[in-house]
Amino acid sequence: MTPFSLKAAAAFVSRLVPVIVLAGVLAACGGGVDSDTHNGSTPVTPPVTPASSTDVSASATFQATADAIANAEGGLWVHVDLVNPDTALYRKLFSGTSNYNLPPIRLVHSYICLSQPGTAYASCPNDVAPTDIPINLSQAFLDQLDAGFDALRKAHLQTIVRFTYNFYNASSAEPGNDAPMETILSHMAQLAPIIKKNRDVIYSMQAGFIGRWGEWHNSTNGNDTVAAHNLFLSTFFPLYSNVVNLEVRYPRNLLDYAAFSGDSTVKAGIHDDAFVDGQSCGSYGDSGSNMLFCDGSTFGRKEGYDPNALLTLVQSASRMFTFSAVAGPPGGSTKPNDKTQSCDSVLPFFSAVETSTINAARNHAPALWTLWSDCENRIFNQVGPHIVLQTIKATLHNTTGPSLDLAFTLQNRGMSHIARSRPGFVVITDSQGVATELPLANVDLSTIAAGASATLATTTQLPTQLAPGEYAIALKFPPAIEPASQDNQLWFPLESTGVFSQDTGLNTVLKIVVPNPG
Repeated sequence: MTPFSLKAAAAFVSRLVPVIVLAGVLAACGGGVDSDTHNGSTPVTPPVTPASSTDVSASATFQATADAIANAEGGLWVHVDLVNPDTALYRKLFSGTSNYNLPPIRLVHSYICLSQPGTAYASCPNDVAPTDIPINLSQAFLDQLDAGFDALRKAHLQTIVRFTYNFYNASSAEPGNDAPMETILSHMAQLAPIIKKNRDVIYSMQAGFIGRWGEWHNSTNGNDTVAAHNLFLSTFFPLYSNVVNLEVRYPRNLLDYAAFSGDSTVKAGIHDDAFVDGQSCGSYGDSGSNMLFCDGSTFGRKEGYDPNALLTLVQSASRMFTFSAVAGPPGGSTKPNDKTQSCDSVLPFFSAVETSTINAARNHAPALWTLWSDCENRIFNQVGPHIVLQTIKATLHNTTGPSLDLAFTLQNRGMSHIARSRPGFVVITDSQGVATELPLANVDLSTIAAGASATLATTTQLPTQLAPGEYAIALKFPPAIEPASQDNQLWFPLESTGVFSQDTGLNTVLKIVVPNPG
């Protein structure tokens, strides 16, 4: 993932491949879907236009699906125990039949305990002395971790990963110990090969390791200082930046590191574990014009940074990487603020920070989710990237040196972009079911910004002329990483009625008829 310059943040939306033309930007919460169901679409036969004798053309216009379709580039997630996999739960999460009362999801979040490796994350001890934490991770644990990733792979799920030395419980007298920095850096290096091997199943890796829950606060080993954070990141970024998508807890951590390293590029996205937490409401800026005023734990004036500068950094980080949210405790109270944390107040902020993922289990801040009951479906449908095919035209030049021209317009009605490469392919299938798959030049869904429309035009050379007959034209958008690219359950769906098939992973867009000569 290429580093993103702070100075270039405002120009990000315009830095797309040359064949893409931005056609507009949706309003902060406009253009989304709002329905009471979460059904996917059922493929139907698109319209066919008459063919000419040499050039064969077809075009179609589509309507957006009523609801989002689950994809592995963002959206909803719940916690799972990666090192002790529950494959039955995985199947239910995938199909939308779990007890969480959620639509189908493709993302999960995995805490991984390092103070007692192999322990279920929720049972990760909070009082292990630094000298009792193993400096060397056993091969048995690394194998267990590897097997856990593989179980997710087989379940067609992607995970957000965070390593921790505790799972703090506020009702307990146990302190929530983390580890000395020497141990943390050693473990980080030992884990690198496993992370690299399983990068195809990792949506993001959160910085973790430090403090309670690996959330970078309340360290018991002196790791809450700017110096400790910079030391950590000076190892973390070189190990993992070119391997997986990264997230850090606080935007100020990135600014501190930029000052320390002399490098102003943003190197990670953000995970906000107290999203719109209700703290410091209205403390900054002018009359609460945006919701950073009720997200004080993330955007507060710690270390002298202005909250608006922190928001600007978060927006830059989100546009290059990802922004993962956990709805925050409502200001330390069981009752949220009906005004400042209401749907009308928070939905613009969801969009402003380009929210990629959210913990949808509703158990972290149940009162807040109850307040959001009227807009919960909008949140579920709009968090993450959600791309609609609006129009397409195909022209087959079925002569010597045959080629296929495609021009199509896409709209990202989601709150975020796609952070990882999603190259495009065209799949041409004849009436006998024989398919020809070809790459589409300069087509990658990751170039379409949140809330933007783009018109793409590409020409693909065909290996041979097409014989007379009927052909289905489909678009395919797999992950760019092996072996995930081979899993059709992870291919990206276009949210247009009658286009995407969950069974095949293909977006069938047109049929063309090649006539008999003469």
